[in-house]
Amino acid sequence: MQPLELENMQRLVVQGYAQFPYAAYVALRVASAQRESAGGDARARAWLAARLERVGGAAASERQADRLLVEQRRAGLDENARHKPPSDSGNQAPCRLALAFSYEGLGAFGLPTHESAVAAGFLGEFRSGIAGEGHRSRILGDSGASAPEHWRWGNDAQPVHVLLMLFATSESEREVWLERELASLEGLELVDEPVRCALAADASEPFGFRDGISQPIVAGSGTSKEKAGAALDEGMVRAGEFVLGYPNAFGRLPASPTVPERSDPTGMLPDAPLDRSGVRDFGRNGSYLVVRQLAQDVEAFHRHSQQTAERQPQLGDAREIEARLVGRRHDGTPLAPRARTGRPVSPTENRFGYWQTDREGYRCPVGAHVRRSNPRDGLANPLLGVTPARARELADHHRILRRGRTYQRSDGERGLMFLCLQANIERQFEFVQQSWIRGERFGGLQGEQDAIVGDARPSEGADSGKAASGEAEKGAAFTIQQPFAPRHVSGLARYVTVKAGGYFFLPSLPALRYLAALA
Repeated sequence: MQPLELENMQRLVVQGYAQFPYAAYVALRVASAQRESAGGDARARAWLAARLERVGGAAASERQADRLLVEQRRAGLDENARHKPPSDSGNQAPCRLALAFSYEGLGAFGLPTHESAVAAGFLGEFRSGIAGEGHRSRILGDSGASAPEHWRWGNDAQPVHVLLMLFATSESEREVWLERELASLEGLELVDEPVRCALAADASEPFGFRDGISQPIVAGSGTSKEKAGAALDEGMVRAGEFVLGYPNAFGRLPASPTVPERSDPTGMLPDAPLDRSGVRDFGRNGSYLVVRQLAQDVEAFHRHSQQTAERQPQLGDAREIEARLVGRRHDGTPLAPRARTGRPVSPTENRFGYWQTDREGYRCPVGAHVRRSNPRDGLANPLLGVTPARARELADHHRILRRGRTYQRSDGERGLMFLCLQANIERQFEFVQQSWIRGERFGGLQGEQDAIVGDARPSEGADSGKAASGEAEKGAAFTIQQPFAPRHVSGLARYVTVKAGGYFFLPSLPALRYLAALA
């Protein structure tokens, strides 16, 4: 296994900043007319250079240093520092930054994207953007209230060049650092109000379910989960599925953007692979970042569950119905059991599949959110030569690294700031969204989408099923498989609305320094 160059990666690639529970996401745009020129904006590059010291790296030594700092502050052993203004020193600062750029943003900072050879190295979906082509909105289900024309940012009306992500150990520290950042936007302008987020104490999202349990383990990442052998639960996923410059699940290097050697005279970037000469590898140790601000109608979701429980008591109470829609109970306990074990199931249990113990969906419905977003071995079909092991292997080709956090705006809107990392947006995020989340024939279902984040529109197949069971009602349906006759949760609406989004590139630390030094 090729060792990862953790010292060259932004920490967000391998770790979600759990020790920094308070975050702010700031959408920025290069303000100067210079953004349209080939040279980019020098003021924006100076702004970037001033922030490099606080961009968190993935090296084990840096992660450990920050962990010790956070533990010291939480234990109250540094009371003097607690009441001092934040330090400008990257080694002392109780906050860390991550930086990601849109395709237009890279050009605005001076990357020669006007050269066809440079542009060709980036993914096509990244170049066009999440809202740049009509068919992309159809793939993702961004219609109606979720259509890009209604977004706060990330559309044609409000383009974003750089996403600044700030992570702090306390709410007060976040606000102090955020105020500093907003006061020093030299060469940049704020696109929309910052999105303030926090990790809930019980790790729950607004609907009340524990989040972030099932995450792929990046092989060679050196994280505590990998060292503890937790990756053996599902198998480690090769680094090239998430980070450029390393073999992916197919044993190939993912496509990586390059720049001509003449654009890097001091050799700040690594050499490109041996079969390519005259270019430097801008993408190595970087990753593609998908961002979507998802507003959740919590009251409507719980109200529908309660009404369904009163109308169909045979389905259980409201919490049981919601657990069936999600595929885990509110505390995280999976509905699908682990094979051949007599021990109690832990809320963080992740060592299970669907084929051996619940292939029919009698415990965890086939269309449940967690089953759709990661089918594991549930799509096995021995008649077609797809064994459970092969089905799990194929599912791993579409995994994403989630880095989301919950938010609440001053107007009361609650939701999830969804972030995910991958090396191929089309094969990973877009495939999951189009084929599994929105797939109306997923796992043999007919006319249904994900009840949590799907389009939630009624379809002909779903209506006929409801009519047969006497449960027809305006709205989308969800099937609960049972041994003799399935039951249906009907009347589902859209409980999640996209408010903003974008496709970004998260550069390596050398690539960030290269961007800042461009002339």
